[in-house]
Amino acid sequence: VAAEAATWLDDHFLSSWADVKESVDQYFLGGVNHIVYHGTAYSPKDDPWPGWLFYAAVHFQPTHPQWRDFKALNDYVTRCQSFLQQGRSDHDILYYFPFADHNYQTGRELLHHYDGMQGFDSTVFKKSAELMTSGGYSWDLVSDLQIRDVTYSDGALHTPGGEYQSLVISGIERMPLSTVLQLDRLIRQGASIILHESSLHGCGFMDNTVNYGQYKSIVSDWSRIGYKNLYQGDDLIRMLNQGNIRQEGGLYALGLQCVRRAHTSGHYYFIKNTTAQKIAGWVPLHTKAVSASLYDPMTQSAGIANIRRDPDTLKVWLSIDPGSTMIVSTSDQVLSGELYTDYVVSADPVALKGKWVIDFLSGGPSIPASIKSKTLDDWARMENGALKKFSGSASYKTTLNLPRQKSTHYLLDLGLVHESAEIKINDKHITTCIGPMYQTVISADALRRKKNKLEVIVSNSMANRIIGLDQNNIPWKKFYNVNMSAKSASNRGADGLFTTKGWSPKSAGLLGPVKLTPLALNKL
Repeated sequence: VAAEAATWLDDHFLSSWADVKESVDQYFLGGVNHIVYHGTAYSPKDDPWPGWLFYAAVHFQPTHPQWRDFKALNDYVTRCQSFLQQGRSDHDILYYFPFADHNYQTGRELLHHYDGMQGFDSTVFKKSAELMTSGGYSWDLVSDLQIRDVTYSDGALHTPGGEYQSLVISGIERMPLSTVLQLDRLIRQGASIILHESSLHGCGFMDNTVNYGQYKSIVSDWSRIGYKNLYQGDDLIRMLNQGNIRQEGGLYALGLQCVRRAHTSGHYYFIKNTTAQKIAGWVPLHTKAVSASLYDPMTQSAGIANIRRDPDTLKVWLSIDPGSTMIVSTSDQVLSGELYTDYVVSADPVALKGKWVIDFLSGGPSIPASIKSKTLDDWARMENGALKKFSGSASYKTTLNLPRQKSTHYLLDLGLVHESAEIKINDKHITTCIGPMYQTVISADALRRKKNKLEVIVSNSMANRIIGLDQNNIPWKKFYNVNMSAKSASNRGADGLFTTKGWSPKSAGLLGPVKLTPLALNKL
């Protein structure tokens, strides 16, 4: 299942790789497993900066200062997709899409764009979707055309792409007769159907005149006959429970979200921490598996999971930072190998003190002079006026000494970063951080007790340099068709095109505080 996932996240030059990752994660959670980021434009190498741009943000191109760190994002997406493209989707509910109801709405639009839940605000359909998601129920939308191909056998609803426990219809007023006839067949065969706050009426002239009697007879029979597999009422959760629909409620109650896929010996769970706090604890998964392995798609850390078995759940110990993800692979066979390494803080963090040398490596409109400072600050807020308009990459160097508290591993936390950062220690690449967390675990074997060379190469956005072009009336918007359209009306100039003339410089660089924290193995 493919989707274009990074168009118009924000207005031009405002989205970071962290923003793109957040959007991609949401698509993964929704069942998409093949990401297309966005469109981009061919740009001649000798064209003045910023080159030829696509009319819509985000801008994926070499003139973007964060382009040097794009590989970290791309590798993350590749690793996630390598799991999510295996096996088959394992959602439990087919959720009926209210196409006919939406067509009955009056308005000026001749063509509806179905983008997420826009256009369904304050509807029962949207509220039920959010209620099911927050309760840990997994669902896929199904249309009238797709319902024609749904079959029922062996206690499950079958589509060309999956197998489901139930079909949920929520907040629906109008449904074509062809769909009602198919639902009637499925109900009579024993399929689980949930009718929630839905009073069905026909669509169009034929359903409400010639076919009216047949339509009303079928719908009234559903209530009169009292099928045990047909649930009707205004309490959706109660009916889902009556239908014994599987849910990952314990996982969602912790602030986690997941998408689940079935493979030959178990399931893949793509799990995301959607809270602002680190989540560490026993996470229940609704599976009868006997073992599991863990994989962090950002750091590539992997190992066998610590588990606890309950009759209907497998509890897995997970430690996931805010905005981060983990892939859990469950198995009906006992897995062998090294345990996944989990750390706990063993001593207070130590802030790095000392002089920082800041060298600007690339970017423009010109390369600023080097800076020596005992404190870290936003380079767009420094007194040097040229820095306010600078977009590019800068190297931050300092000396790193280990704390008195000896440890086998340390957590290096960069604090606040705008926008992406490569970390080097003693001239060796350690990792690239694109956010939302800018930290990494470092083995003591990679460090000396004193005088380690720490280098952090930070790249900011294109915004500040674009602001400089607009304020100096330097033309750069020269593109075919709609040229540069603005997402927000506040960023639209008198000529109808995007402008940054009302913007202040955007934060840039390594702001810190940079801290080093001793860690110890978490012995569960």
